[in-house]
Amino acid sequence: MAVAFRGREIGVKDTGSSTNVPSDPRARLMYYLNCVASVLKTNEYVNDKYKDYDNYYLSDHETRTLIGLCEQFSPSFLEGKCFFHSPELCQDKSNRFLELSSKEVTFAAVQTVVVLGREATVAKIMVYTDSWRKRNYDDALSEARRSLRPPSPVYTSRRRSSSCIII
Repeated sequence: MAVAFRGREIGVKDTGSSTNVPSDPRARLMYYLNCVASVLKTNEYVNDKYKDYDNYYLSDHETRTLIGLCEQFSPSFLEGKCFFHSPELCQDKSNRFLELSSKEVTFAAVQTVVVLGREATVAKIMVYTDSWRKRNYDDALSEARRSLRPPSPVYTSRRRSSSCIII
């Protein structure tokens, strides 16, 4: 785990709020990316369109992009950096956003995460339960993949030759 505590005074501020996420798998994945964006202080990796979970109507191409983004920011990749599986810290919620502060600089969650070749600053951490991850990432990703139509085949035109070679 990437969090270390040695200081005397550690502040923990709950910065989250309750929200209603539509049950569509695309909406849940968009909510997941919105959670990632609120933990990593960055907007350069994810277009706002893919975080607006109330407007989850996407084309197949956009859904594929959404799936790719979610795979890049998977919970497994972020675990121990800025996502922490901790039902105890979640208390009665399925996830919580926490800002950590200390009067002594002797505690740390990682300060930056390298994503897509660039550093992203960790603004806060998120703790979550198994049910939150299952509903908003694992199941949503599987359902979104199943909902896609297979990519249309690419047809190329072939030039026919009017000559014949006999050996």
